[in-house]
Formats: sequence, structure tokens, C-alpha cells
Amino acid sequence: MNKLTNGTNTGQLAIMDKSKDWQLELLMEKLRSKSSQFKSLTEMAKTVRMAMLEKRYALDSVEKSQHQKCLDTLQHSIKVTSLQSMVERLESLTRQLGLKFVQGPSGVELFISSDMFYLEIILDQTGAVLDVKVHHEGKIEQQSCQELVSCLSKGDFADFTAQLEGFASIYQLNAEKKVKCKAFTALQSLEADLSTLAQLQMFMKEPFNLLHKSPVGILEKRRGGHPMKLTYFVSPYDLINTEKCELEPITIEAVISKSLGYSVTVCMEGSAGQKLQTSTLITVNKNHNGKSTPSYASLTNQNT
Repeated sequence: MNKLTNGTNTGQLAIMDKSKDWQLELLMEKLRSKSSQFKSLTEMAKTVRMAMLEKRYALDSVEKSQHQKCLDTLQHSIKVTSLQSMVERLESLTRQLGLKFVQGPSGVELFISSDMFYLEIILDQTGAVLDVKVHHEGKIEQQSCQELVSCLSKGDFADFTAQLEGFASIYQLNAEKKVKCKAFTALQSLEADLSTLAQLQMFMKEPFNLLHKSPVGILEKRRGGHPMKLTYFVSPYDLINTEKCELEPITIEAVISKSLGYSVTVCMEGSAGQKLQTSTLITVNKNHNGKSTPSYASLTNQNT
């Protein structure tokens, strides 16, 4: 009797599953038949843009903001596969960050700028990124930034946005422009000194000692708009592998790749009048035993 009941239940389940499959297929067929009636995301974005430019109906600020938000959402959903889509995506990101966007006369040179820095993005005719140059106010030379090239080439616009925000944060100071011009120089000088200290501690081969007993811990240099990072403590809890139920060893690679432990980033922030270095303050001297030791210069009018 039990066998008969089980067999009946199995048959009913099979019929129900087949019925669901048919319903799903029927629904998909309806969607396919109507798909030609719907516009692509690119066409929808174009329609919204045209609506914003339409002069017949006056848009108030709220409506315009809503249209712009819809346009940005559409732009974010469109896959970047051409020069035009790359330009539109970067223009949308720039606007959302409150920065300025300009397309050069050739159409393949894009400029994203604030009052203190600008990015020059060079594309080819297919929209592929050839180079990204960063220029800071007060600096003569431009610097190619491979980190920005890499994230744009991979279509990682979230990382690109984070780096743009990182560059902008350097200059968020309540100061005159001539003072702000020194901000990036001061940051570079401090980063150079910290890198020097990190080099001096490389004799520590054990990652535990490097983390917990060295002057700067594990140092990750600035990567484009991502600030320098110093990891100074890793808890045993961070090393627990829950899948294997074991404690993993501390390695520098694991700390960096998994962002383990406690860390600080080297950034700028507004404050009351402070003297900041505009050149490196650390020099390395070797004693008679061949041991390298740092010496620190005082802040003077020449280096602040």
C-alpha cells in the first residue's frame, strides 16, 4: 500500500513539474513575441536625453533631477562596448562626483577635472583606453597612471570612481589655492619618508615581527587614487579558516590580498595651521658596522 501511494505521489510531482515547465515556456514565448516592441537601453537613454533637451515643455528642477537620475541609472546598466558608450559612462560618473568633464576636439581625448587636478584619458576609436595621465596643480609634469588605465580597461568603474574620490579628497582643505597646491607635495614627501622606513625594516623576515614590532608595519604604496596603507596589527581571529577549521599562517601576501587586520591610510585633512613637510626629512646613514639608521631633519622654512 505504501509503495502504491509513493508511486502515485511521484507521478503527481512529475506532472506538476511538467506543468510548471510548460507555463514557464509559455511565459517566455510571450516575452519573446513582445521583445521587438521594447527599446534597447541605449535607445532609452537617448530618448531620456532628448526629453531633457525638449523645449516644448518646461522642466522644473525636480523633474530635471529625476530625468538625470534615470539617465544615470540607464547609463550604468549599458555595457561599455564602444567609444560613445565609454564617453557617456565617464561623463555620467564625473557629473555624479561634482567634477568637470570635457571632450577634446578629436573625440578620443577626455578631461576630468577639479580646480586642483585633472585627468587626461586617451582612447582609441573603439573606446579602448590607451593612457590616463594625472596632473596636479603646481606640478609641472604629468604622470601616466597605470592603475587608472587598468581599471578602465577592465570596466571596473567602481574602482575608477573610488580613485577619483581619492584624488579629490587630497584637496578637501579649508585653505587658499596656493596652500592647497602644496598638499599633494606634502603627501608625496611623507609617503617617501615612510617608504624609506619600510625599506630599513626589510631585514625582518618574519611577517609577525614586521607587523607587530616594526615602525610602519606592512606598507602598501599609493596606487593611483588609492592612498598609502599601513597595516599594523592582525588578530588571530583574522587568520581562522572556517572551512578547514584551522589557523592559517601570517603572510604578507595574505594580509594585502585579503585586507586582513587593522590599518590606517595616509591622507590629508583640514585642521588649524600646521607646518607640513614639502620635501623628505629622512636620510639614511650607515655606521661602522654597516648598519643603516635613519636621521630626521627638522622642519624649516626651506622644507615646509
